Amino acid sequence: MTIFVVGFPKSGNTWLSKMLCHAFNAVLVDDDPSQLEVNDRLDNLQNDIRIVKSHHLPEQLLKNYPTDEYRIFYVYRDFRDVSISALFYFNGPVNQGLLLDKNFCESIVHFSDPLDFQAGRLAIKNYVGQMSDHGIPELSQFSTWSQHIETWLEWGKTHSNQFQTLTYSDLRADTENQLARAIKKLGLEQFIQSLLCKAIEKESFETLKTEFIKKKLHSNASFLRSGIVGDWKNYYTQEIAEALSGSVMLKLNELGFETDNLWVNQLPKEKLSPQNLQEFMLFWKCRLKHLLS
Repeated sequence: MTIFVVGFPKSGNTWLSKMLCHAFNAVLVDDDPSQLEVNDRLDNLQNDIRIVKSHHLPEQLLKNYPTDEYRIFYVYRDFRDVSISALFYFNGPVNQGLLLDKNFCESIVHFSDPLDFQAGRLAIKNYVGQMSDHGIPELSQFSTWSQHIETWLEWGKTHSNQFQTLTYSDLRADTENQLARAIKKLGLEQFIQSLLCKAIEKESFETLKTEFIKKKLHSNASFLRSGIVGDWKNYYTQEIAEALSGSVMLKLNELGFETDNLWVNQLPKEKLSPQNLQEFMLFWKCRLKHLLS
């Protein structure tokens, strides 16, 4: 049997995939062979279950699979956290071969002060706005966040016995119960509770981050930059939030991340935390220096 773990990029797909891989003692593959860091085979494989991580839409992913041979876990995350995670990851040193967004570079290339608030705000606004309207600039093959979630949730309505949703925030808050509930709902009783507990411990965000740093696997550590639910609050201003498309704003309310749009007015108008802007600007100062060298 194939178990797909699907979600928009930077929504927790890799983390969830690895936990399920350990819980089922299954083989884990990625539908993008270039993502070598998540291709893994466990020792002592005892069943024919394989876990496939994907960001594709249903018509792209499932066309070659008989409907009775797969189950799907769909994980989604607040767009605002996704946008900040993507901003640092897809434009960071770990992905130095990717083409950078032109508007983003023009917003930041001339700064000299690592605490240049205006350059930092403009860079984030441009990136978030483009991602809201057109999807992640560096991954043009995928849809927008809103389209991705809407398409998969619609598909799930007619395939409820094969489809289970999870939110990144719920998984972070109550990993064991959320994961066990989803597994049982899909009728996947092959998992062993003790293995599930060990999988959660082994694949916890904090454990992985620590291990990568100890082993000097900096690209993997960059992949796990923060993982904090609500990290967007450290970067968003009213100006940045107003760059979000109407579809994103609507979907944030529909999914329960917000109840209305009043949260925008509660954000700071201009000033961001010096600590977070320093992280952002120093990150880019090093990044651009590396690219131009």
